[in-house]
Amino acid sequence: MISFRVGFTATSLTGIAIYVGTLTPSLAMMSPPGGDRLHHLIAFSAFALPMVLVERQYWRLMLTLTLLLGTAIELIQPHINRSGDPMDLLANAAGGIIGVLIGLTICHLHQKIRTHRVPLYGHSFYRGSARIFRRRRRRRL
Repeated sequence: MISFRVGFTATSLTGIAIYVGTLTPSLAMMSPPGGDRLHHLIAFSAFALPMVLVERQYWRLMLTLTLLLGTAIELIQPHINRSGDPMDLLANAAGGIIGVLIGLTICHLHQKIRTHRVPLYGHSFYRGSARIFRRRRRRRL
């Protein structure tokens, strides 16, 4: 669906944004509006989605990476004057699962639409008109 370069770049930039956003010391950080766990859910969904759109078989890799990234963040946070919360880890995992499921659904729908495409006027109309024009050209020569 999308190229590897685009998917990898989007996933990498999202991962960097997650690292910066979650590992910034709490003194310098402003709290964004909305719930903290909702932000974890959205961020990790956005992290997993692009690579699943590159190739459907990457879903296992992206689930593993979201779990590893979420766990690493929650283990590092207490050492940088932040608190690691197990509920944040669950929100990270849920976000990864949601991102993978959205990606698999989009891939499935894209494949279904691509394989069952019906021309606007029907396939026989185009073939028939092409044959008529070919015959007329041949007769004129």
